[in-house]
Amino acid sequence: MHFFRVPRLGSYFAIRLEYQSCLSVEAFDAGLQDMLSVFDRQKQRAEDIKAWEETQREMQEEAEAAGEAFTPEQKVFEEIEIAPFKTEKVTYVVCLNTMGQDRRFTEEERKMALRTIQRFRNTWEEIEGNNLEKDIEAQIEHMEMGKKYREAHEALDNAETEIKSEQMCPKEGDEPASDSVRKINIEKAKFTLYTRGFFAPEEAALFQKQKERERLRALQNNEAHDDGEEEKYTPCVP
Repeated sequence: MHFFRVPRLGSYFAIRLEYQSCLSVEAFDAGLQDMLSVFDRQKQRAEDIKAWEETQREMQEEAEAAGEAFTPEQKVFEEIEIAPFKTEKVTYVVCLNTMGQDRRFTEEERKMALRTIQRFRNTWEEIEGNNLEKDIEAQIEHMEMGKKYREAHEALDNAETEIKSEQMCPKEGDEPASDSVRKINIEKAKFTLYTRGFFAPEEAALFQKQKERERLRALQNNEAHDDGEEEKYTPCVP
């Protein structure tokens, strides 16, 4: 091998990057359970504070009625906060070089690289923590929506599905269908209704037009409408 000119070498700089990652299923599950527990304990704490304040007010009224001076009790309620997320150490290596420059890294360049890696680590941990917190809050919101649906609307949907599935069954001919065939037809109709709940653009457009006509009719009839009033639930909406 022949070099027509001397190659320009340089320096190599490797920096270890370690950060605490909460990007895992275990961290999500543990954080979800902790946040649910915190919400319950915060609710209980608010009730305890309200009961204690009510007791203090009654004691003050009794003391004033008896002509006695009242000194309120000092009570400190424990603050309830979310525990740190479960993390695990993740290690990377950030590499830099001055190949082709025939020089070393200066002290200022080394310090700048170390500070940059440190800021990157801190930002990485902060972003992962914020995103995990948002994911847990979204999951709790979905759980609350599911609980509300099961308590208030699931029975309405089930009853409406039973009625519509009966109506969608093929009409019986000269010979009535057996119970097993009729049961299969009903299950097929239910499956069709369930799938329409996820995707039925034509039926959804018709439903929206119907709701708009009802709204315009209510405005024409000068019917009062409270913006804070919850909209009436319609079972089995596509």
